[in-house]
Amino acid sequence: MGTFSTKLALNKYAAVIDRENKKGNYLTEDELKNNVELIKVFDKKNNYDQIKANCARYSKGTEAKGVYDLCRKHSYLSGNNIVVLDIEASFERLNRTEGTSDRVDIILYNKKQGLLQFIEVKLFKNHEIRSSDENSIPLVVAQIKRYEEQIAKKEKTEIIPAYRNYVKAINQIFEIDLPLPDKVEPKVPLLINGFKSTELKALQNIISLQDGELFTL
Repeated sequence: MGTFSTKLALNKYAAVIDRENKKGNYLTEDELKNNVELIKVFDKKNNYDQIKANCARYSKGTEAKGVYDLCRKHSYLSGNNIVVLDIEASFERLNRTEGTSDRVDIILYNKKQGLLQFIEVKLFKNHEIRSSDENSIPLVVAQIKRYEEQIAKKEKTEIIPAYRNYVKAINQIFEIDLPLPDKVEPKVPLLINGFKSTELKALQNIISLQDGELFTL
């Protein structure tokens, strides 16, 4: 079993690790146990301006911005029936020759139905939602197919048990009473964001609606 390490997101999100005596961009298991101190005072002297600058890079025109908007409106603390339960769910790939993991952007939860719904998110300008020609298939189609194969294989053995434990933890931490999930929607929809109302028609032309419908939020 390898030694655990995690990458410090110093140039991506908020820097909360004291870097004065830290070399390199990775945080080792030993450092987590013994040598790492969190920044506790977030003023200008302690990286506050850098934290704001880091976060600003991811606040406009990205998939992350669309995911954030959805999380803000549909938090599991919101009281809505359908809530964002999780983001960036990671699965070990079934075919390891194509990479090591699949990472699904959003997991919605229908509380009344006890139903988990995995969602893939793409920007309107992302080339992966478009065919290169009339005889090709957009790359996102194969990506979503992989996710649906993951669900079919792991729904009962991994996904539902993991999220039942996850919901139990949420209920305990936030003193709420979310029902436990007992099933997973087998289809993975594609959520496209970052387009203007005037671009909706173009979006409808991009997507071939053979078995489903196009919804806007």
